[in-house]
Amino acid sequence: MKIKKFIAGLVVILYAALIYFSPPRYIDKPKFLFLRIAKLPLTLTHAFFRNINYLVLSKDMIQDNKYLHDTVDVLTRQLSQYKEIEQENARLRALLNFKKASLPRLIAAGIIARDSSNFSDTIVISQGCKSKINSDTVVVAEAGLVGRVYESSSSMSRVMLITDPNSRVSAIVSRSRQIGVVYGTSSNLCELRYLPLATDILVGDEIVTSGFSDIYPKGILIGRVVKIVREPRGLSLLAVVAPAVNFTSLEEVLCIE
Repeated sequence: MKIKKFIAGLVVILYAALIYFSPPRYIDKPKFLFLRIAKLPLTLTHAFFRNINYLVLSKDMIQDNKYLHDTVDVLTRQLSQYKEIEQENARLRALLNFKKASLPRLIAAGIIARDSSNFSDTIVISQGCKSKINSDTVVVAEAGLVGRVYESSSSMSRVMLITDPNSRVSAIVSRSRQIGVVYGTSSNLCELRYLPLATDILVGDEIVTSGFSDIYPKGILIGRVVKIVREPRGLSLLAVVAPAVNFTSLEEVLCIE
């Protein structure tokens, strides 16, 4: 029995070898049929394992993609935070340099609220009576004059900006020493009023505090002249002044104790 099985297996092997190695002109059709039958399970097996491998790799790629996406989000947030901290440090360093180079006893404060309308232009700062910030305390920034405190509580104060319509600052033209009064206009500009028609004043002139006041010390930069016009009645000149401080981006100030 074993011999018969061995002989039968040997015949099949010899027949397969004969089909495979025989020239095409003799047994091309049997050879082709045999190869197609033998190739089919191999092809199916290869396709099956290829799909399994693709599914495994796809799962890994999805996980890797999610991890990379989350990592990018974290790094983006950290970069934004670092930039904000760097900008804040730069502003504080500038204020510190201003403090060292100008008047002593300056108290730093952050801006915690704003109020801008046709009737007022004010900010609220994070220092009050506990820090000796009282009414008429002068408030400045690195670039120049901000305004004065007109209301103070224990831990915060309200500051009237120089652009407020109720603001008045005695000022002087730095170049020609012409004296005038800077008024707020409820906009981003101020006006230097009551200048004689013969006043020596030019566009670009710096306007500073005159010191002829019980509130504002002398020599603090208010702004620069951007336009000169006649008063409506034609008896004097009016200079439009752009404040030195950019109030829309102001975040920290210094209070002159």
